[in-house]
Amino acid sequence: MTASKNPTPSRYQWTFKGVTFDFYRLCEILGIESHPQAHALKKVIRAGLSIKPIEQDIDEAIDCLMRWKEIIREDRGCDGVKVRAVQELTEEIERRPRILGQDLHRRLAAAKSAMPSLIKKWRWDLADVFRDSPTRPSTTCDDPRVFLAALFNNPKSLLWTGEVFQSGEKRRERWRTTEGWFSSHLDHIGPMTTPSTWKAKTTSRTRTNIETAPYVVLAFNGPKGWTPRDQADLDRHIDESLAITRRLKDDRHWNLAAIVHTGNKSLHCWFDHPGETILDGFRETLPVLGIDPSLIGHPEHPVRLPGQVHDKSGNKSRVLYLR
Repeated sequence: MTASKNPTPSRYQWTFKGVTFDFYRLCEILGIESHPQAHALKKVIRAGLSIKPIEQDIDEAIDCLMRWKEIIREDRGCDGVKVRAVQELTEEIERRPRILGQDLHRRLAAAKSAMPSLIKKWRWDLADVFRDSPTRPSTTCDDPRVFLAALFNNPKSLLWTGEVFQSGEKRRERWRTTEGWFSSHLDHIGPMTTPSTWKAKTTSRTRTNIETAPYVVLAFNGPKGWTPRDQADLDRHIDESLAITRRLKDDRHWNLAAIVHTGNKSLHCWFDHPGETILDGFRETLPVLGIDPSLIGHPEHPVRLPGQVHDKSGNKSRVLYLR
């Protein structure tokens, strides 16, 4: 079972034994077509895991099941007027996504056509990125321990580093405080981390265990499935990514914390979290900008630390900007 690539609210996505799945996919697999039935199932699965009391979740699940029973009875005994009303409502509901989809297509086309002028106006050469960095990029900055200490300045913050699969009770050593990682041997850290801090005694890298999510990381991976044809193609991608980053920093006033070149084709740009409302308005343009949407709204997802050898290119990830 694989997770959808589209950004989905975390309350609909769960991780079990390292696999993230979508509640709606589960309903499809089980053949559930009734919305009240599906909603009741979600309430039962999530009972006691939200901010609401478990008793309220149980009551709401019962309400859903009762409404499901009512709908079954209505369908058996409703008259022609009600049938027509339901059909008209269904047709209207089905028509709206098409209209919204057409509107979204127009907006994305407009965003794509505006890209060349955006890149030209906000060009940010690597030399200028280094110059503008509050902390001068160096081999010291590429030390992942220094990098984490710069971004998470509370020495008691609990941080995760490791391989993507390193989560669970047997991997509890992958969670250490900022000062704990700073005093660790270099071989023990990385290659990945998350833009979040974790609750005490955490042993599983799931969203429910996150203490704070102070950052959002924009992963400029290029269009889905894209691979640079040559060095010029890669350089163009980096130029575009840096121009978009500069515009967010200088024009939209997002607070840039760090830029990490992954050592392959991607830039990971760390920003102070701008708030969910701003991110929601930003999501639909992510594919046009070459930004991976799977990291947005998922602070539990790993991102690459500096000073790590990329297995595809053999190059080390490095810091381009650090406040």
